[in-house]
Amino acid sequence: MTESALTFNGIVPLLPDILVDNFSLLHTKNTATPANTIKYCFVSHGHSDHYKGLDIQFTNLTNPVKILLTETTRDLILAHSSTSNSLRRNLANCTIVSMNKTIELEPNLKCTFIPNFHCLGSCMIFINDRRLKDGVTENDINVLYTGDVRFEDTVISSFKTSSVLSPFIFGPKKLNMLYLETTFAYRGVNIEIPENLNGIHQLIDLISSYPKGTHFRFPQLTYGFEEVWLKVGEYFGNRCNICIDDKLKKLFAAFNRTGDIYYELEKRVNVIDNIDKLNMMLDKQNDDAEYTFFIGYVKNNVVKHKKPMIKITPAIDLSKSEYKEVYLGKKEDEFHDIYLTSEGSDTWEGIFWSYENKRYLNMNYIKNHKDQIYLPMEIKFIYSRHSSFSETKSFLELFKHKPLDIYPLTESYDTWHSGFNMLHYYGIPNASYDKQATIKYGSCNKHVVNLPENLEIVDQWRSNDFEKENNKTTSFNSVSTEKDFDFDAIGQDLRRFGDHKSFDERKMMLTPFDGRRMMRQKEEKKRRYDRFLGNTNTAKIDEYMKSEFDSKSNKAIVQFIRMSEDNSSIVENEAKVPSKKRKVMPSDKVLDELVRQIKF
Repeated sequence: MTESALTFNGIVPLLPDILVDNFSLLHTKNTATPANTIKYCFVSHGHSDHYKGLDIQFTNLTNPVKILLTETTRDLILAHSSTSNSLRRNLANCTIVSMNKTIELEPNLKCTFIPNFHCLGSCMIFINDRRLKDGVTENDINVLYTGDVRFEDTVISSFKTSSVLSPFIFGPKKLNMLYLETTFAYRGVNIEIPENLNGIHQLIDLISSYPKGTHFRFPQLTYGFEEVWLKVGEYFGNRCNICIDDKLKKLFAAFNRTGDIYYELEKRVNVIDNIDKLNMMLDKQNDDAEYTFFIGYVKNNVVKHKKPMIKITPAIDLSKSEYKEVYLGKKEDEFHDIYLTSEGSDTWEGIFWSYENKRYLNMNYIKNHKDQIYLPMEIKFIYSRHSSFSETKSFLELFKHKPLDIYPLTESYDTWHSGFNMLHYYGIPNASYDKQATIKYGSCNKHVVNLPENLEIVDQWRSNDFEKENNKTTSFNSVSTEKDFDFDAIGQDLRRFGDHKSFDERKMMLTPFDGRRMMRQKEEKKRRYDRFLGNTNTAKIDEYMKSEFDSKSNKAIVQFIRMSEDNSSIVENEAKVPSKKRKVMPSDKVLDELVRQIKF
């Protein structure tokens, strides 16, 4: 499963003439909210899942629609190669809104854009409606739409300076509705995510272990990763060159102009730094640079010498144990086998036993001859532009009084029936989302709704001592201590090679999943397992495993199966398997009994 996109339909019932971040309603007939009642369309930032419906020409609308967004968001959308002509025409007459500057849309209807640092030009949207209701009663409706945002401490602190939010943070006022970033809900497990700067500096430490002259590539060009490039370039300074995609370089250069204080806020890649710092780094090229970083697509003639390219990609739920096992350097004796991919090549292919996945994995490496370690050609680092569950709770604690209602921006049938609701997660009684989801998806099992595990926070980066003390697992592929035959490595191999009898016997020995909570854990394990193996070439591994099962040596097969059992002790393999010495696991009595039953 990939990171979930916005699922909010854009409709704000308290403000029926407004749409936010989803404009499909404008092209839909027979809805509870007629399209011709819409006056204002707000876009929080320049990611494509937040301007759905703007790419169709507004030709069938009786009343004109005003599109409101920041100048930077408009420029980012127009710069995207997939932007349609219809969308360009719709944005030609848009209304530019500056950060932290309240504007009056019509008498007694005001809006304010508050920077949230999700990407360049991104914002939260605050709307205050004091228009007369039915021409008689005066309203005082206050709606806050967070958009996508990472609620880190520095970001939350920045909101305290907002003049429009201060009555809700320090005073007696309550928000009538909070549309909240809830991207975390799709994961099923409420993981803690280390702060982005921690992830960036872990990446910097890892880069520093590579030999001088190494080339790195950041293929991820989604708006919002500029902070990573800036901080890496800032750290290495004159010791590195940064080569960037031509279109992106041209776009960033357009931002490199002076503007008022409101425009300067749109250029921030975090609470402090702006894109101008990165622009200055792009103009400097040093022939003696220790490292070269390529961002996106860079023309081949930029690369003077053919060298292995190290791919750098972000990850959200990477665990401490997976990070250490896979993405740190290894010495030669840590591999089952390692060899040059071809004669004269600088690339090595290494096979190693993964304790996380309970099977052999192979990856490509380059060698740091100075330190005699092998470094992976694909590395990952923790970086998220979305909030964890605990971070959304920290954001809510910012307000003196809890909002009267909360609506999630990301949700689904699966999250609802897994127990995700506003009452249990945020203590909002009679939440409009909970009522709508009950009608749309059906009632959620009361036992599932009230499971305390739904609110449990799993921190995969705790110290080992703390984890053992609290009986928490560090395994990336295991979110419980229950054995799972559908994820069991030995069981998978038995089934793969047709030994159905032994598989069924093993299945009976292990604890099956019980209940919806366990089913979610199984799905989470499989998702992570598939994602992890997506980084490796498993075809060669499967071929190797098959040859092991085809071996005439029963002892070798027994030892191979034992390697899949998750125990802490390690012994040298005594079997005559044609390879270098390997590390294997001794089996327990249950596994020995299983092995004796296998018919070769």
